[in-house]
This record gives sequence, C-alpha cells and structure tokens, in this order.
Amino acid sequence: MLKINFNGDIADVSEGLSLVAGRLGIELDDSGICVEVKKVDKGLAVSGTAGAYTISYSTKVEFFRALSLVVDKIKKDEKNFSINEEAKIATSGFMVDLSRCAVMTVDTVKDVIERMSLMGLNMLMLYTEDSYELEKYPYFGYMRGAYSKEELKELDAYALKFGVELIPCIQTLAHLGAALRWRAFGDVKDTSTVLLVGEEKTYELIEEMIKTCREIFTTDRIHIGMDEAFDIGTGGYFRRNGYVPTADIMAAHLKRVSAIVDKHGYKPMMWSDMFFTSCNDEKYYYIPETQFPEDFKKSIPENLQMVYWDYEGDHEERYDGMITAHERLEHDIVFAGAVWSWSRLCPNFQKTFMASRAALASCKKHGVQTAFMTIWGNGGTQTNFYENLPALQLWADLTYNDEVSDELFADRFHACTGYNLADFMLLSCDDFPVDDIIEHFARTRAFLCINTSIQIFYQDLLYGLLDKNFRDYDFKSHYKSYLDAIEKVGDQGDMNDIFEIHKVLYRILVSKSDMGIRLTDSYLAGDKATLGTLVVEMGVMLEDIMKLHGMYYDLWHKTNKPFGWEQFDGRLGGLEARIRTTIRRVSQFVSGEVSSLPEFEAERLYFDGYDKAMVEVAGVHTFDRPCITD
Repeated sequence: MLKINFNGDIADVSEGLSLVAGRLGIELDDSGICVEVKKVDKGLAVSGTAGAYTISYSTKVEFFRALSLVVDKIKKDEKNFSINEEAKIATSGFMVDLSRCAVMTVDTVKDVIERMSLMGLNMLMLYTEDSYELEKYPYFGYMRGAYSKEELKELDAYALKFGVELIPCIQTLAHLGAALRWRAFGDVKDTSTVLLVGEEKTYELIEEMIKTCREIFTTDRIHIGMDEAFDIGTGGYFRRNGYVPTADIMAAHLKRVSAIVDKHGYKPMMWSDMFFTSCNDEKYYYIPETQFPEDFKKSIPENLQMVYWDYEGDHEERYDGMITAHERLEHDIVFAGAVWSWSRLCPNFQKTFMASRAALASCKKHGVQTAFMTIWGNGGTQTNFYENLPALQLWADLTYNDEVSDELFADRFHACTGYNLADFMLLSCDDFPVDDIIEHFARTRAFLCINTSIQIFYQDLLYGLLDKNFRDYDFKSHYKSYLDAIEKVGDQGDMNDIFEIHKVLYRILVSKSDMGIRLTDSYLAGDKATLGTLVVEMGVMLEDIMKLHGMYYDLWHKTNKPFGWEQFDGRLGGLEARIRTTIRRVSQFVSGEVSSLPEFEAERLYFDGYDKAMVEVAGVHTFDRPCITD
C-alpha cells in the first residue's frame, strides 16, 4: 500500500479523501510521500518536480480528479510532470436510468459517486419514473424497488462529500406506465403512460412528487421530464375535451407544473422534444428548421432550461443545427448525450465515442454549460452499469480537454479507474469494422448503432426470424475474435464477474449465431447425421445459457435491488425452455418419431423487410416477452 501525506488545503475534501484512499491503493500516513494541496480560484493542476508533488484545485470534484492523476504518476515513479486542466463545461456528468427493472442499491450508487468524482464529473441525475416513494401514494413504485426518502437523503449527503450535485430526474407527464397500470391512478390517467392534463388530482400527485424531492435533495435544480408524450390528449383527455392541439395541452400543463416547481424553490429543466414535435408538420424532433410562434415561446416559463437530447449524431453539423434551433426558443440549453447500452447485451462504444466527441465539440462551440450522458435501461437494463465506465471516462476527459487522443484516453482511464482500457473495449462485442457496417448495415435508425448480439442471443432457433439476414455476414468469426481476445484477459479485480459473464456470452454467440441456419439447411438436405451433431451442440449451448443465467443473477443482486430481476427469470427461463423444445423436436425427427418439422419448412424472410445483415432492432421484445417498463 502506497503511503501518502497530504498537506495544505484539504479540510473541504478530507472526508472524501479518506473514503477513496483504499480504492486508489493508498494509505494516508504522515510519514508517507508528501503531496502539497492548494486551493485556487480556477481549474486544477498536478505537478511533480524532482519528486515533490502538488495538487491545485478550485472545486471539490477537481481535487478528486487531480488526486487520481497524481497518484497514478507517483505509482509510475514519474518525478517530473505538469498537468493543467480547466473544465470547458461547468456542469458535466451523467443520468442513470433507475426505472427499467434495475434499481441500484444505495451502496452501488455510493460506489458510482466515488468513481465519477475521480474522473472529475460533478453531476449525477437519478432518473426515477416511479422508483421513489410517495407517502400519500402507496401504489407509486409498488413492488418496483422504490427508494425511500432516507435512502435518497443518504445519497445526497454522500455526493456532497465529493462535490457531486445529485439532481432528481422525474416524470410529470409521460413515461409513467408502471404506475398508471394500477386502478389507484385511474383518475389521473389520460393514456396508458400519460397523465391526464387539466385534472386537479393530477396536480395533487405532481405536487407530492415535487414536495418529496424538495425534502430530499440539496440542489435547486430538478428535471421534470415531459418527453415523448406522443399520445397526449387521445385518451381520457379526449373523452372529456374533444380534440385540442398538442401544443395547447402541453402549454397548459407546463404552466401548472411550473407553478408547483416555483412554489418549492426549484429551477426546472425538461426534455425539449415536445416543443419541436408540436411546432413542425412532420411531428418529428430532429428538424432544425422548426419555427416557434412568438406566442408559443412566450408561454414557456422564463426559468425553464431546455434539455436537448440527441444520441444519434455522428457529426458536429447535426448538433450545431439543433443547438441553433434551440437558441430560437430563447431559453438556457442543457445537452444530453448517451451511452449506447440500452436494448443490447453490451455497450456500443464505437457509436458512443463518435457521438460524444461530435456533441461536446458543438456544445463548447455554442457555450453550453451543462451537459450529461444518459444511461438508459430500455429492455430491462441487461447491460451492467460498470460496463459503461470507458464512456464516462471519455465524457469526463472531453469536459476538461478540447481534444482527447486515444493514448491520453487510455492513460486517463487507467489513472481514474485502475483498469486497462483495451480490456474494457472487449466488452463491446457489437463494434464491427466500419467498412463492414457501410456494406451490411440496414439504416433502421442511426449509423453504427448495432445490437446484433441481443438478436442472436434471444432469437428462437425454430423460427429463425433473422436467419435470412444473418446469412449475409460471418457473425461466427466476428464473435470468435472477441472470445479469443477476452479469454486472454488477466485478473480484473472487482470487475472479474463482468468479464467472466462475457466469456460465457461470447461462447453462446459463436454457437448460436448460425445455429438456426445450420439446423434449417441440414433439415432441408435430409442430413440427419449433422442434425444429431447439432443436438449435442445445442445441449452444450443450453448448459452455457443456464450458467449465464446464474451469473447474471449474482451480478444483478450484487449491484441492484432484487426487484426487476423477475423479468430476466422469465426472459432467460423462456429462452432455456425454447432451446429444450428445439432439442426435443430435432431429436424426434432424427429418431424417426416425427416425420417432418414444419418450423424449418417455413420460408425465412428478411427481418421486417430489411435486406441487410446488420439490423438495429429497438428492443428484445421482438424475440421474447415484453418488459412492462420499456
């Protein structure tokens, strides 16, 4: 254990320092290597001169970023160095989705706070649709692992130790399907996911939401959601009022919600998409030419921040155009990017890195001072949070630097996390060669956002919905290259379980990527000998899936509350059952017990009409049972 003696201006950071010392492999000791700490007006700096080390910082979180850097240099025995950084974006961090099955334990969130502080990220949003308790509404968050007031207060206090602003990110209009399914909310229900605008009981519920947040969080900022209310006014509202333009409904609701927010001393922010979809004929968000009528702009509360969310752009020009469009709304702009880890089995770093670099370059150009990454859990949050660490690191490094080379990125990742970036990149098995994507990708949404692994993993072998697509690319060799590489990775400490999961997952993907094709071809050729061999291979695959089921269980319950895991018991259990059925059906044909297998005789079509091998499918519900929280 490396002994270090920190002297100087450490009073504000001493508590946090003692909490992360063990994580960095250091011991606070008066007899250790001396590091002089100075509080300054702006920026951070670390330096070493002939073995004399200093840290300068202006904010708490800058100290912790500087701490990770200087400890890394000392461990490398570098005695002469100088690093100076100043945040280009004042508030930078990420939002984590705690509403789609996975609700992190309090200890996990604390661990996340420590890790992000060492990267230099100073804001964490907790996205909670109904995963926080409301005293007057017992069915709000019922059986969903909802946080209590005490748990959230504990997290808020913990974040303050590191200079991290914990911001509530809730929903006050749409995305409330998990709560609105209960009869207890029948009076405030417009559609299955949208609150009933104009109903007084709706605003009593929202008042309780805002009041609860105010009693918990130190920050004066709150995210009130209001995105993607596409069917607003079409259910209970329509039955009461008939047709009313979406823009008018939104304006009336926003006025009421803003009054509640003001009452409780909050400065609100909200997703901006509904402002755009209400004011252009295409009813589509990403239209930079959208014009906003003056009376519409005047109806927007003055202190509201517009959260421009954009996860798909690969070039600065896209972000430039949309930020310029937001500027016409004449309100403060907040930017939200994304880690591409939803509706998939692993993060897509290729897409994430390209979008992040372009987005933050544009944000800096336009003077945007608050920017965060979203980590959504659509599909039930099958990707574990910690797999996203490289994306958070790059976001942090781009916060402090205009340019971040691959070498600098890898060095900072190791300094802040203790892990090798190259090893973590092996968790992103859906990163394909760009030339291959250009040739084989069906542009279902955005370029490079491939999630083939989840398609292969959950696809039914008897029906082969994607087999016609899969024939056009060698997925087996692709995933075999990742399997060979990850099997050579050494000890990963507290991340070992994630890497072990991926080893088993990649074995399954190698076998299953063309299993349906091999089964169909062998059946149509009448090749019972090969079918018998494939039955044996499917048996091994089934054992791996059952093993993976148990490994996912262990990791889930290590990281998250138990609520939500039932989705994966159903999902993985269903997959196991279908493979057993496939083994049984094929075995019966091989033995002569049945004379035909109509499933393999049915013609295979391109998936949903896409004639390319790589298709970005939005959710796993295409292949198994839907998740109610999507």
